[in-house]
Amino acid sequence: MPLTLPDILQRGAVLTSLAACGYGGLLIAQGFSVRAMRRREETHKLEQERFQFEAAGGQFPPPNANGSMPS
Repeated sequence: MPLTLPDILQRGAVLTSLAACGYGGLLIAQGFSVRAMRRREETHKLEQERFQFEAAGGQFPPPNANGSMPS
């Protein structure tokens, strides 16, 4: 049975839809991996700050003369 134009168009639409869904899934997965990477970086930064705080004897440095904390 030969393929008619409506059959070809329908199959093309199905394949295009599957490809779009697959691509969307890849974008979603990439978004989750970027979010996880940012979370790891933030956690690492907080751990470093806590380590520096504990290494300094658990004491915050005294404020500057204008009352702001030193950087």
